Parts: sequence; structure tokens; C-alpha cells
Amino acid sequence: MTLVEQPLKKRKLYEPLPEPPPSSPPESEATPPSPQTLPTPSTPPLSKEDILAKWWNKDEIRSVSIELIVCTSEDQQQPKMVSSNKEGVLAGKSSGNEEKCIEDQLRDAKERMAEMDCMQKLKDGIRNLSANLANVEFTYHDPFKNFDRSKVKGVVAKLIKVNDRSSMTALEVTAAGKLYNVVDTENTGKQLLQNGNLRRRVTIIPLNKIQSYNVSSRVQQAVVRLVGKGNAEIALSLVGYEEELQSAMEYVFGSTFVCKTVDAAKEVAFNREIHTTSVTLEGDIFQPSGLLTGGSRKYGALSTIFL
Repeated sequence: MTLVEQPLKKRKLYEPLPEPPPSSPPESEATPPSPQTLPTPSTPPLSKEDILAKWWNKDEIRSVSIELIVCTSEDQQQPKMVSSNKEGVLAGKSSGNEEKCIEDQLRDAKERMAEMDCMQKLKDGIRNLSANLANVEFTYHDPFKNFDRSKVKGVVAKLIKVNDRSSMTALEVTAAGKLYNVVDTENTGKQLLQNGNLRRRVTIIPLNKIQSYNVSSRVQQAVVRLVGKGNAEIALSLVGYEEELQSAMEYVFGSTFVCKTVDAAKEVAFNREIHTTSVTLEGDIFQPSGLLTGGSRKYGALSTIFL
């Protein structure tokens, strides 16, 4: 028997199944349309530098090495600690994405910086008060054994009592360059200067030698006629002091009028019959020579003591 080769018939490996016709759901079970009809554009996340620039001006950014708490999207409940040398001050915790976390930290950092600025202002104020108090403290060592300290009366600012607090500024300006140390005699002053181991330069008023000046009664009457009673008074009449200090107080306060208004101060200073230095309650000075002094000023020794 003879075998005859038959050609192999080509066969497809697989036959694709016909797709079933789409079945529409019943009207009662129809899927509601999606509320988002337009695709949301994807925006790249802000970098830390962009966030810093959003919250801080270049002048406000300070470069420091800090610990940055980054809230990661994989584990928002457990912040991840990483070190950073970025510009800015970052601290604190926040839940949410990284941008929100950094913004919260920057807000907290700004609040802390405001508190630090406030503390610095308080420290500056304390330093100014300390400097003013140093001007009213007369520190010295006894120039010899058994020295009688009652001979040293003290600084003028601590030897007076201000009768009217509204005149405090005017009195302080009046005595600005004369808040010296008062002693009984020039011999006591000499001993202190030579052997008192003084820590700074001082000026001493010896009660037995100081040449005081007081406005005459004639000039005071002319002032009353010119500006009215109570509108201008001798500075000496606005302070209280011990009788033994009379000459020193006349030297400091006896030659200046304290005036309630600028107009009264100008009349007192420039009138030919009066021709006397005057100071307003705000501390502006009018001198007979024509010089005017005023403007912003800091608290001085008197204000420091009587505040």
C-alpha cells in the first residue's frame, strides 16, 4: 500500500470570540453622571523655596541650620524628621500635605520672632533705665577712715520732690546739665575727688561755695503782667527740698521759667523787660539769645526716679 502525503491545512491558533452586545442598565438602576465633567489639570507641587518666597521677603529670610518636620503623603500621621540648611526658620508640626505643614511652621516661626523682638525691646529699655539710674547714684569709697558720710548729700535728682507731675519733663530739661553731686564744703569735695576711688567723672556742688542765681521779684511781677498768673512759674517753685540745700537748688532751678504754652514761653524769653530762659511743659527751650531747642527726647534721670 502506498502512502500519499497530504498537505497540512493551516489552522488558526485561536478564534476571537464575538463581543457581546452592550447591555444598558434599567432606568431605575442607571449610573448617575459623574460630577466632574472636565478633567482637573495636574499642577506640580510647590517647592520649599517657592513656599518660603510666598511667606517671607528676601530681607526677612535668615539662613540657619534647623530640624525640618516634613509631613509625607505616605504617612501623614507620623511626620518624618530630616535635616535642612534651607533659608528660613521652620519648626512645629502640622497634619496635612507638605505645603500646609511648612506654612504652619512658618507662621509659628514668625510669631516666635515677634516675641523675640518684644523681648529685645524690653532688654533695651532695662539697659536705658540702668544707664539713667547710674547717673543718679553717687558711688564712692570713704576717702579716709571714719569719714562722715552725712557730708555727702547726694545727687540733685534724689534730693528734690516734684510738686506737680505735669511739670516733670520741663524740670528735667531745666536741670539736664546740672544734676550734680551735692556736698557740704569744698574740702569734702576735694577729698572725694582725690581719694574717693570714683568710677566715673563727676561734678560736685559744695554748698558753702556755689554761687546761685535766682530771678528777681521785679522780673517775676513783669511775667505775671505779660502772660498772666499761673502761666509761667520759676522752676524752683515747682520742687520741694530741704532748707540746707537752698543754694544748690537755686543754682539748678532758680534761673528758668516753666511755661504752660509755647506763646508764653516766647514772651518770657524774648521780651526785653524779662529776657529769661523758658521751658514749656513738653520740654521745648526758648533762650533769650534766640536759640530754640525741642523735638523727641528720651526719659532722663528725673523721669526714671519718679515713674
